[in-house]
Amino acid sequence: MQHRKREDIKSANRLNIMDAALKVFADLGYAGTTIRDIIRESGLAIGTFYNYFPDKDAILDEIFSHEAKRLRLQLQKIRSQSTSPYYIIKSAYLALFETFTNHPLKLKLLTKNAGLIRTLLYEKGQLNAFIFELESDLQNIIDSGLVKPFNVKYTAWAMVGAGLEFLVQMAEDPSLDANDLADYISNLFLKGLDVQL
Repeated sequence: MQHRKREDIKSANRLNIMDAALKVFADLGYAGTTIRDIIRESGLAIGTFYNYFPDKDAILDEIFSHEAKRLRLQLQKIRSQSTSPYYIIKSAYLALFETFTNHPLKLKLLTKNAGLIRTLLYEKGQLNAFIFELESDLQNIIDSGLVKPFNVKYTAWAMVGAGLEFLVQMAEDPSLDANDLADYISNLFLKGLDVQL
């Protein structure tokens, strides 16, 4: 019982630090944020902070690792529900867009730190699994005979890059609708590849 309580406290502290960091990174920008800013926002003691994270890089990495894992699970569920290329691609874009538009702090974090976030996502390999899975989806479309062969690697890069850019634009213009954008970008790629829907 005591061990369980201690684990619950550890988990709560870790989440508290991550939530505080998300807010401060979104408000001040990553470069403008200090460990003290995060500690102040979390309300925890400085020693408690260092029990969980060695520096702010580790927190940012953890935030995006957590989101990437959650999004990948969601995408696996989407793939299991349909073999329709349109449904899979649109649902994947919609899941990505809603991950951020349903959480304004995450969208603000992304846009306030867009260059850094892009670099971190590529350097830390956060996007590698998404790109690999997307390449597999695209290869399945080719294998199904719905489309002539094309370079799946280049197309996957373009699709991921377009999705990230659409997120940045959504943050700049809140009137943009996630469903409309997911529909547009899916049709752009699929019809541009001459897929029979």
